[in-house]
Amino acid sequence: MDKTAEQNAILMQTAKQASMGAFACMSGFKVGAALLVQDEAGQEHIVKGANYETQNYRSVCAEKHALQTAHLNYPDCKMLKIAVYSAQSFEELFPCGDCRQALYEANPNFEILCGRSNGEFKQFSIADLLPYGFRLQNSSVSDICLSPIQAQIREYIVHFPVLMNKLALLENLQGLIIVGSPVRAFKLANHFNQNFKLKTSCYCHIAGGETDREYSLFITEENNLKIGIASHGIGSAGIEIILAEIMALNALANSNHKPSIKAVIRSGTRGTIADVPLGSIALTTKAYNENNCNFPNAKLTATLKETAPELLEGACLSAQFFWTGQGRTPFPLIGQIDEKDNENYLRNWQAKGIKWIEMEDYYLNYFAQKFNIASAALGVVVAKRYQAETDSFVLSYDAGTKKDKELIPAEIAYRALKAFLV
Repeated sequence: MDKTAEQNAILMQTAKQASMGAFACMSGFKVGAALLVQDEAGQEHIVKGANYETQNYRSVCAEKHALQTAHLNYPDCKMLKIAVYSAQSFEELFPCGDCRQALYEANPNFEILCGRSNGEFKQFSIADLLPYGFRLQNSSVSDICLSPIQAQIREYIVHFPVLMNKLALLENLQGLIIVGSPVRAFKLANHFNQNFKLKTSCYCHIAGGETDREYSLFITEENNLKIGIASHGIGSAGIEIILAEIMALNALANSNHKPSIKAVIRSGTRGTIADVPLGSIALTTKAYNENNCNFPNAKLTATLKETAPELLEGACLSAQFFWTGQGRTPFPLIGQIDEKDNENYLRNWQAKGIKWIEMEDYYLNYFAQKFNIASAALGVVVAKRYQAETDSFVLSYDAGTKKDKELIPAEIAYRALKAFLV
């Protein structure tokens, strides 16, 4: 008998012994638990627990009893494995829902031995029994991240959850495709899975409520190449969040605690202030914010052009405010400037060679360079802000173009990442 099998047998026998001390005055269903813990010195101990019932139908389950006893006797111990047993259970005995949550909070990688009255058992992980355990956002990092990885990880991971049972999905992640909406990320993941037969897994999909601008992360795998699909919300803050936190999660997933991500491509939508047809796929070759300009990675941009020679190239303005990007008066200045001033604003950028306006390309390059990863951006033109025939600015948004073509830039991005990373 190997060490693990011997350990499991001892745990089940201890759980059986613990069940004899249960007090089940109402149900008559006596349960015992044996919890394996490791103290701060690295020594392992087995802690027993048994259910205790009262006549007002309030009870303590065996699993929770064992957890409480372990916390009392071995503060700051690591919870490793638990066995549960009842002589009245002829099938595998599973923890109740409340205990599953308690076990998940103690260790998201808990192993659970579910015993039968004849002494046989089956082993499950807590992820098998509780795939979507609840965890407070503000306590997730300190409770789950036990290894002393860089301190900045604890600061960064506040929007993307730390899911230890899914962290392996992010191991050796090499590239990212990022989109604005989690709904689009979800569509893209399904599109790759169904139409390109790529293995696609969901790390997290947080969408709903009054807005679809939350955070999602999916992973595609093809021939040992892992590429993530993630949502970034709107604006520069969203870009910083997604790069900082996914880089940190990626470092957490890798055994050497170093990020393996080498490149990121943003796939989005944009409006144009040049004479560009709706539905065109626009490649950013130079990106401005209100004060500065920067460039995407030259090699990655060249790879995109080789992948799709039909791309239209041009400079892009990552406007500070969403309404500016729409060609309208910036919302902080509504009622303070007239339409002529707004037109002058757009003409000034047009004179500098700007072809399209959105909110993130400049900041993508800025933050990617800080993380030493290659970046590039492309998107489908869904809004026409300029009419060459009349030399005037218009507000023309085409929802049909967005619906029909919003995934095409991401397909190009995926092919380019494959060529760039392999």
